[in-house]
Amino acid sequence: MANNLLQMVKKITQDTMNQASLVQFMYGTVTSTSPLEINIEQRLTLQEDFLFLTNNVIDHEVYMTTENEIGNETKKLYKVHHGLIVGDQVMLMRMQGGQQYIVLNKLVKP
Repeated sequence: MANNLLQMVKKITQDTMNQASLVQFMYGTVTSTSPLEINIEQRLTLQEDFLFLTNNVIDHEVYMTTENEIGNETKKLYKVHHGLIVGDQVMLMRMQGGQQYIVLNKLVKP
């Protein structure tokens, strides 16, 4: 009886700690790009509706200033190719409640 009570208290404590966590970092693999799907730990596939993307994982444009040899500056628009492709390993941040995920960046092995 005392052992069951102890186990129940441990479970309640663990559940409370898990729920108190505001964010959780996870790793996943891009399994589709259209529509976007990311598989987490080979057990959960996240659909596009639950994902938010950062500039680190999308193609986007940025203005950059360059300077020529006589010191004149020119502002040019460049396209940055960071879009996700099938097989990319990514780091995600799970938001509180577990319903939304932010795709933070691609993972690169040295």
